[in-house]
Amino acid sequence: MELGDFVRDALVQIVQGISEAQTATAETGARVAPQTVAYFKQLTAEIILDNSTHRPLHIVEFDIAVSATQESGRAGKIGVLAASLGAGVEGHTGHQTERVSRVRFSVPIAFPHAS
Repeated sequence: MELGDFVRDALVQIVQGISEAQTATAETGARVAPQTVAYFKQLTAEIILDNSTHRPLHIVEFDIAVSATQESGRAGKIGVLAASLGAGVEGHTGHQTERVSRVRFSVPIAFPHAS
């Protein structure tokens, strides 16, 4: 897989995931990646607010290991590596190339208020 394909696919999947999270949490009052953000920095504290609701935003950070696999004669695919990896044996022949990369990104979120 080419670097440009990897970057494009990773960004598309991140954006789709954020969009799905926005839809899934809409009824809870949470705001995932709100449109307007205000940033304030004082001597010892940094505060990030959702500008439209004035609620504090929390930054959720992701650090994900991603594998890109290319097998001769087949299309490549990208997958997120699980926390625990298992070993297995498959009965096929062919050449397979696998590259593991890390993708780091953060998403601001305003959590729902307690009722």
